[in-house]
Amino acid sequence: MRKGTTRADYARLESVVLTDRARISARVQANVPIRRIAEEYGIDRRTLARIVDGWGVPRRPPNRKGHANLSPRKRR
Repeated sequence: MRKGTTRADYARLESVVLTDRARISARVQANVPIRRIAEEYGIDRRTLARIVDGWGVPRRPPNRKGHANLSPRKRR
């Protein structure tokens, strides 16, 4: 918990997010940055990320495996 932030503050912020759960989870699945959503709702980015992770919403596509990011020298 951040200094100067009470449990009541967190509860109030989370209640705002929970009312719009369907809309937020749809935007997270559409790869809208969590930072942007958090700014719109006036909530801390980390708090929003923790709530969304608790919902089990897939946040981003998994990293691509392979050698796409290797330099040609290392690929040999």
